[in-house]
Amino acid sequence: MSDFKMELMLRNRKCKINAIIVETGNIYSQIDTKSARDCLSVFFKKSENDQRNPVTQLVQLQDKYQEETDGNLYLTHVSLDEMFSIYSNLTRLFSCPFRKWVIIFDEMKLEEFWQYTERMLKLKFQRFAVHAKTMSNVVLTELMDKIPEKMEVIIDSDIPLDYSHPKALRFRSFKYTEARWLKIEDFFNIRNLCLIILDRTNFDCSDVIKFLNYWSDCDEDMMEGIAMGLKEGTQIDEEEIIKIFIVISDNESSHSRFFIIKLAMSDFKMELILRNRKYKLKAIHIQLGSINPQIGLDTSNEFSAVVFEKAEIDDRNPVIKLVQLRDRYQEDSDDDMLLNHVSLENMFSLYSSLDRLFSCPFYDWLLRLDELDLDEFWKFTKRILSLEFHRFSVNGESMSNDLLRELMDKLPEKAELSVNSGLPLDYNHPKALKFPVIRYTDARWVKIEDLFSIRNVDLIRLERTHFDCGDVNRFLNYWSECDEDMIEDLSITLKEETEIDEQAIFKNLIVISGKNSGSLVFMKARNTRNRKFVVSKLEFRDKKVLLSTWDPFKKDRLYEYSVLKLVHKIRDCEENIQKMENDFRGLRDTEKRKLQLELEELERKLTVLNRDFVV
Repeated sequence: MSDFKMELMLRNRKCKINAIIVETGNIYSQIDTKSARDCLSVFFKKSENDQRNPVTQLVQLQDKYQEETDGNLYLTHVSLDEMFSIYSNLTRLFSCPFRKWVIIFDEMKLEEFWQYTERMLKLKFQRFAVHAKTMSNVVLTELMDKIPEKMEVIIDSDIPLDYSHPKALRFRSFKYTEARWLKIEDFFNIRNLCLIILDRTNFDCSDVIKFLNYWSDCDEDMMEGIAMGLKEGTQIDEEEIIKIFIVISDNESSHSRFFIIKLAMSDFKMELILRNRKYKLKAIHIQLGSINPQIGLDTSNEFSAVVFEKAEIDDRNPVIKLVQLRDRYQEDSDDDMLLNHVSLENMFSLYSSLDRLFSCPFYDWLLRLDELDLDEFWKFTKRILSLEFHRFSVNGESMSNDLLRELMDKLPEKAELSVNSGLPLDYNHPKALKFPVIRYTDARWVKIEDLFSIRNVDLIRLERTHFDCGDVNRFLNYWSECDEDMIEDLSITLKEETEIDEQAIFKNLIVISGKNSGSLVFMKARNTRNRKFVVSKLEFRDKKVLLSTWDPFKKDRLYEYSVLKLVHKIRDCEENIQKMENDFRGLRDTEKRKLQLELEELERKLTVLNRDFVV
């Protein structure tokens, strides 16, 4: 909205968002833009504004701006025709896979409703919604005739009880707030739909049983999901609904993957069936040690462990199938499953079985150095390196230079590395900071110059260091001037007794901080050629300095980038004016005046754009 040239530049970037939702009515129109993190709503409030100049570019909305409150943007009203122009501009500005149009039926005349419906149906979008108090059979029938079946449809309105239409249950997904006009037999014809939502129905438990029976015996896929509100006064009787069906249920959802493992442990044929299903896990973590080896199972929202407790078990029969663990099961405790001990050799067989049982994109192997003799450590390291894995971790009290160097030589640079051990202060290796993700519990051997060589690293976490605020400042200045991307995330714990001094850390750097969250500081790289991750956020927690960098055109950080870019331009302009005053002392007044006018325009743009940062 600040500048049409900026809009044209941003169109070429095509920033990604999840959804654009346009709600049209004659009183309160609204546009929502949804990202993975949040939703920004733009409200167009009714006013007595002169609308002689139609809005065709986003920059024309600048004069309609009122305020920004709680993540929402408020502008004065625009016409419904102008909403189509704004939508067209947004589709050129953003790359967006999902677009939804909502019509507020009660705020329009019938002629307007049909006029805008016809215009919408010519556009590319995925979901069509109508909000109304009530809609007649005639209007609904004509609307159903017009909407293509590939569309998702929401009708949030009362509907006559005698309503019927052959396409009513044919849309890809649909929601009816009022669905008491439907009979359960109507659902027997649905095929290959995604989602059905029915808020108010006349269905009871017997209708649900009839539907489930039909779904169970149907020779084609009917739908992926259905949600229906039963008629008022109906009590859900689970036993009645499922008594004629074969069902399984997990008493505790947090143990769902234990449930799968237990099924596989119960019978080898069941394990073979489950292998074909390939249930998804986020990660499998395997810890090898002589006391309590364990396997961690990680989903998107929780973590559980299978722990093998030390016992005097006869290990003459090696475990090669999960069914062989049946006799070793002890109990489930909290989020863990406890089994009797297996040999470390058998842990590799279990890994192989779990790999066939689950679809998993990330395998993490951890060796407990203090529980293995050196020959065992190298034997198991060699076996791990022959498998598909993504992170290699070592836990121990201390590691020697020789052992660490040999390990570094063997590890592939594409693997993540975690070393939770004391390290010699004179340690050094050319690959030590080359892995995509790196964590050193003891990093006092790292010099700040070592970090200057990192390139295209995802994450580095250094727990104990000898760095102070001056070292952080040196790194940030190097990062700002570097002609290549260095890192996405960096966590440094400063040396003991160091107090964080923000003034020392940001010396010679241009930064902005949040008005409501002063601990968050943002900066932009001075050198942006050939780089993507040019905006950084810094946080300070106790003695930790946390740096995150982003590509602003992909990570929803254009606002911070735009403010910082203007601040950099203002500083450059001020320096040029100062230099001119020092070098020419009153000469070249015309050039100086030109620079002062440029400075005033930049400051005006910053005032319009910046509402959240202290500069």
